[in-house]
Amino acid sequence: MSFIRRVINAVHETEITDARQQIAILNSEIKSYQQKGRKCIENKYKNFLPDVGENERFMLEGENLVHDVKTFLEHLENNVKHNESQCKDDVECMVKSLEESALGLTTCIKLVQIENLLNEIHKINKLNRFNDATNVLAELKMLIYDDESNDIIRHLDCYKNIKIHYIQEYETFLCNLHQNFESLVEFKSKTFQNTKAISIRISKDMEQLRDTTVALVNTNYCPITMCDFLLENVFEPICTRSCTLNLDDTDCTTVKLLLSYNLNENNGYPDYRVVFNNVKKVFKCLSYMNVIIDNDRSVFSIIAQNIKDNFFDLIINKCISLAIPKSISEMKSSTIIEDMKRIHNFLCDVQFLNNEKQEDLRLITAIDKVIILFSKKYASNTLDEAKIIMHKDLHDTKTVESTFTIESTLTKCQISKSTFQLIKLLETVIENAKEFEENSEQVLNTVLMVLERYGQEVCEYHNKLLESVPQQSAIFRNNCHFIAEWGITHNSLKCLQSFENVTQFLYHLGDEKFKSQLYTQIRNLRIILEKLDFSEFSQISPGPHRLLRQCLRQMEVLKNVWHPILPSMVYKESMSLLLNELCEKVIHKIVKMEDITAKLCNELEDIILLIEKKGPGLFDDDSRVEIEVKLWMKLMQLKTILSASLAEISELWCGGKGTLAANFKAEEIKHLIRALFQNTDRRATVIASIL
Repeated sequence: MSFIRRVINAVHETEITDARQQIAILNSEIKSYQQKGRKCIENKYKNFLPDVGENERFMLEGENLVHDVKTFLEHLENNVKHNESQCKDDVECMVKSLEESALGLTTCIKLVQIENLLNEIHKINKLNRFNDATNVLAELKMLIYDDESNDIIRHLDCYKNIKIHYIQEYETFLCNLHQNFESLVEFKSKTFQNTKAISIRISKDMEQLRDTTVALVNTNYCPITMCDFLLENVFEPICTRSCTLNLDDTDCTTVKLLLSYNLNENNGYPDYRVVFNNVKKVFKCLSYMNVIIDNDRSVFSIIAQNIKDNFFDLIINKCISLAIPKSISEMKSSTIIEDMKRIHNFLCDVQFLNNEKQEDLRLITAIDKVIILFSKKYASNTLDEAKIIMHKDLHDTKTVESTFTIESTLTKCQISKSTFQLIKLLETVIENAKEFEENSEQVLNTVLMVLERYGQEVCEYHNKLLESVPQQSAIFRNNCHFIAEWGITHNSLKCLQSFENVTQFLYHLGDEKFKSQLYTQIRNLRIILEKLDFSEFSQISPGPHRLLRQCLRQMEVLKNVWHPILPSMVYKESMSLLLNELCEKVIHKIVKMEDITAKLCNELEDIILLIEKKGPGLFDDDSRVEIEVKLWMKLMQLKTILSASLAEISELWCGGKGTLAANFKAEEIKHLIRALFQNTDRRATVIASIL
């Protein structure tokens, strides 16, 4: 019969004093066990004596004692404590004493457990059994640091030395683990004078590599250094440089990857197919270290977590986006979409990517956007080609007899040859869009983009000529109208959003540029005509004749420039405005004069006669001047007034119903009569009749 059973029987069969004696014996045995444990710990962590043997037997003995104490306390609680009220205080005192002994016993057992585990980890570290070491170290960490019931142990003199011993063993474990991993997996980078060489060596000892890698991950190993090495020294050069990459897996013990490239020479980005092939070689090499950590993690998934976004950026921005075909024919023959699907599936097969995660589908998303990328690149290339055409000389022209629409006013005018080249380019885009059926609108938007850019690009590049050379603005006006009318004839373009706005903008821009030049010419005429002065009439100088000839010569120059360039209607409207401006200034100068002598009348008639002689010649049909120039008839009537008598003027006015009344006001006629004729009764009578 065990000792604890005897004690329990004593509680049933004998007096309370006998039970007290038996409890005292139990306490004595616990204290004896504690003393042994204390001596063991002091020898190990205070006096640093040799190890105490028979740890397993000693721990078993302690566990048996804990079991006996627990059983006895439960028996006291259920059978003794409430049987005798007079011994209640004695029983409570005994229970308290026994519980204190049990607490000390538990502490002693934990110390023995720690000692046993420290001895075990020391042996395991020598054998490099990393997974076993991970488990033992985790158990030790819990006993030493994490156990909430360890308050007693933490106040013992030996606790500091226990922690030091644990830390030493943990650091030894980490050192051995890292050294072993580095012996199995080696990443090296070496820079020479002009070349950089990168090597990766991985052991084929899968069992040892698995144990080492799993243990490394379980110790919260930081993979950033390794991941940064792969990104900066392997994947980035592969995507951005012309590299030499060799994979050697013929050796039965290791697989090697050698990568090298020239630091000084960079012949542009490599072909995307070369990049994809090299990426596969890299992952094939790295697959030898792709250990499965648990259900959710592997080495590749850990690498992906750290470099995936940057890896995608390299592949998409430095590889795929640069490989987008430039033309429709290239796009049709290209296999880039299929190749992107293959590389995505490959990366999923090796567990670098996960098809179920949205963030891992960037390559698939990029596939969906290849058409958009192609459209943008196609548009960009087309725009670059269009810019070269837009920068060509505007004055290198070709005469067109008719244009695209019946309503067009662009007949017998000059258009820049570069405009025809631009339209030919845009027609090629439209034809290409027909071949690109599913996404034809995206291609057609290229036409819209070029048309939008035309006005801005030409105005900026040819700005000085457009401002200073009259024929340049006239040609630009024709070009804008010609391109707009060409666009209107294509039904395929009408479906594009804002297309109508673009054509209207071209019409407006061409007109505004030409009007700006026309108003510049009008301002130049005004500056000359402001110098006309008929105030001194005794000896009129040749100045007015000279100024008027200058104005007429300027208009003749514009005729020579604009007549062959502009459509007939636009030319007539423009010259009419200029000649009308001249007529207005001359009429105004004469009508406001206070006194006009007979000699001066002759001079003024000569001036008007000069205009009458030169003015009609600005138009194809001399007779059109009376229709086109608003003030022409008024100027001719003014010439008549200058040589007419009072009676003739009165007859021409005819009570406000004569020919003069169509162009002159009554006050103007009165003012002219006062300036031309002396103050007589007859003059007063005629003036009075003019109402």
